[in-house]
Parts: sequence; structure tokens; C-alpha cells
Amino acid sequence: MMEDGHRWLEREQVAPDYRSFVCAIEARYRGQNFEVRVLMEPPQRDGLSTFLERFHDCHRREHGYAIDSRPIEIVNCRVQARGRLAKAEMPRLETGGTTGQAVVGERAVYFGAGHGWCPTKISARERLPVGVPFSGPAIIVEMSSTTVVLPEQTANIDPGGNLIIDIAPVRGAGA
Repeated sequence: MMEDGHRWLEREQVAPDYRSFVCAIEARYRGQNFEVRVLMEPPQRDGLSTFLERFHDCHRREHGYAIDSRPIEIVNCRVQARGRLAKAEMPRLETGGTTGQAVVGERAVYFGAGHGWCPTKISARERLPVGVPFSGPAIIVEMSSTTVVLPEQTANIDPGGNLIIDIAPVRGAGA
């Protein structure tokens, strides 16, 4: 199974140093209806004695008892092949424009008894400049969502394109 895993990871172009395997044996005492998953190192000479010891420990931990003299049935042997890949480079957005250029409309929006109806700019998210903070109230629209920036909150677009909203109210110097 490990050889199959190596071949698969090779086809996926995972370098040997970035490959790892999780080996597990699912077993039970003869006559039981449930298995215990025992994590194992890749096959070794002393594998059987290590497995028996770990099985009893796992059974004791999961079910509160172990019966060292009872026969054990191996139900499944599993190998999980894992490949670690380099993190994809995220494109950085270009800085440019103004928050005013992103505004596509304005309307009165009700923000509760504390603020009432407020004139609220509506901005197209794709037009918002990177790294330029703007204050709420604001509504940011895009194809798949609408985001509300409440009064006393600030927001900006980071270089990765994330909309970051500071939810802490903006306070004056004397507050």
C-alpha cells in the first residue's frame, strides 16, 4: 500500500521529502462488533508485538478495559498517503483610485434607534482601492454578496483582496 502511495504521490509531483504516510490497523477482540483504530509506524520487524501492545492500550483508553489473553481480529489495514505542496502564491491587488470612485449610489439606511436613518454610500467592491480606509455607514456590493459597514466602523481592502472591517467604534480623542 505504501508503494502504491509513493507512486500516486510521484504522479502528483510531490517531492520525496514532502511525502508522509499514516498507517493504521483497525482491529477488535474476537466476537466484538466494533473496531479500535491503532496508529502504526510503517511496517517494521517488531511490528506485531508493537501492534498488540498498542491495540490493548487503545482499547483500554477507548473502552476502559483490555483483555490481553483474548484473540484479536484485524479488520482493516489502511495507509493514508499525504503530500505537502508549496503554498500557492496569492496575487497582490494593485493600489489605485479613490473610495469616491467606487461609489455607485447612495440611499437612506436605518441603523437602529441609536443612529436612525443615515445617508449611506453604496460602493462596488471591485472598485475600492487597496489600503485606503473608509468609514461607515457604507454598503459594499459585489456579485456574490453585500456587506454592511455600520456607523462608527472603518474598513479597507488589504493587498490580498480581503475586506477588513474594524468593528470597534471609532472614538474621539477625549473619549
